[in-house]
Amino acid sequence: MCSCAQCCTTLPYAEATWSALLDNLLHVHLHKHMHTELTSAEACEALGVHPSTLSRWVQNGRIIPARKLPGLRGPFLFPPSEIKRLKAELARDARTAGRSRKAASA
Repeated sequence: MCSCAQCCTTLPYAEATWSALLDNLLHVHLHKHMHTELTSAEACEALGVHPSTLSRWVQNGRIIPARKLPGLRGPFLFPPSEIKRLKAELARDARTAGRSRKAASA
């Protein structure tokens, strides 16, 4: 069982049904990945962008999610390396834009 006190509870296996056991195994599997990958909301916060911007970047291929959680509105999960790469790219773009503005005003 994972060490996350927010969403995990101890399941007494002697009294558990097969369905509950399968649900627990799925939870542990997803929970393991969620600790190493960032959700869409976490990615937006890390990059300082609106969720619609992040969705547009995914559609345009600017950022590649590791996968998407189930459901119509299931969030994308992003590897930290992808967030770090895009954050560096955004910083370069901001520096380049700053230089362009300074040259135009000179």
